[in-house]
Amino acid sequence: MIRAFLKISPLALTLFFIILLSAAQETSVTIAPDMEYYYFDSEGPPSFTLGADPNAVICIELATEKKILIDVDNQTDKNFFSSYYGNNSIGGEEIKTDNKGEASYELPKEAWEALAKGKFIVRLYYRAYVIEPSYDEDIEDTVKWGTLSAKNWEDAPHVEVFKSQKVAEGYDLMQNAKKYVDEEDYVKAAAEYLEAFKSWEKLDFVYNSATCYMNAAAERYDNYIDLGISGSEITSQERKEVEDLVKKLRNLIPEIREIK
Repeated sequence: MIRAFLKISPLALTLFFIILLSAAQETSVTIAPDMEYYYFDSEGPPSFTLGADPNAVICIELATEKKILIDVDNQTDKNFFSSYYGNNSIGGEEIKTDNKGEASYELPKEAWEALAKGKFIVRLYYRAYVIEPSYDEDIEDTVKWGTLSAKNWEDAPHVEVFKSQKVAEGYDLMQNAKKYVDEEDYVKAAAEYLEAFKSWEKLDFVYNSATCYMNAAAERYDNYIDLGISGSEITSQERKEVEDLVKKLRNLIPEIREIK
């Protein structure tokens, strides 16, 4: 009896581990945008290339904020779209992979306009998963997440959408300006904000350039004090007057405005 058990148990263990391994495997789902950024005024809706098991039904979700992907109560036509379920005004559709497990998808024009129209810059966060439709109102659809489909909403990737190419240029200049602010190179930051305004006429750019010049002025006064002390060219009274001036100036300098 013991010998028989010893002969059977290795086979049983092998089968057991095979079952466990199969259960642990996730459906492989991949999604990638065909471009990283889009211009609303001159281009059509974003399109995606998909990969999964052959003949799999895939659902794509897009949202203007990451958390909207899971915040069902706050999902609207202007901040969320599901390719499978659609929304209040657009019906969904089945995106099915071919025999090679490949598929493509373009966001419907109506959904594209609802999500991006009238906005200078918007990020569309996306994720995808395999769905097994139940076709029964009393039974929920089965969702199968994939290794690269961003099950965790906080990991969802995005595509950038700009109103126009000019806005995109202004956005890049703004990023340069922010980098110079972080480096406390305020003169260069001010110049970049003013260049950004030429491409994207957002008044906050002018406001930020003035703020940068105020910071630069405070630094120049500090520099004046340091040079004057080292060369013994300023009196203690003048030093105090300039230090008081710098203190007042720094108290007046506002924060750089965050531009979205």
